[in-house]
Amino acid sequence: MRPGLGWAVLGAAVSIGAWRMDRLESLNIEPWSAPGLVPGVLGVLMLVFGLALALSPAKVDSDPPAPIAWGKLAGILGLTGIFVFGALGRIPFAIAAAVVMFVWMLTLSWNDSPRPRTRLVLRIAITAGIAALVIAHLFQDVFLVRLP
Repeated sequence: MRPGLGWAVLGAAVSIGAWRMDRLESLNIEPWSAPGLVPGVLGVLMLVFGLALALSPAKVDSDPPAPIAWGKLAGILGLTGIFVFGALGRIPFAIAAAVVMFVWMLTLSWNDSPRPRTRLVLRIAITAGIAALVIAHLFQDVFLVRLP
């Protein structure tokens, strides 16, 4: 089975489920904050990208896959637990999200090369900060979801 077909089926199921949700029109809900909008958009995107992946020509790679870095994976899962159970609700969402994304990206992109890492750390810090602010703005001001 092509790898993208599973994503396409999942995206179609999410889209159908989102489409069938109550729109709350009787409560005069603004269309941009109606339930099912975000899951519907995400479902359609999963469907489209899943089909693109399934229909793309198969790339034959003779190199074996890289081994799983279990230490990094455990660190990421531990950091996620600290974020969910320790930081959310205790410090502002944007700050907690920026710190967690910074550590995630730094952990996943760090390698043992001797090259200077100042640009990498600065680029990751800027990306994490901007992403956290955009996510907080999107959910609080566009989707009207209160964040912890």
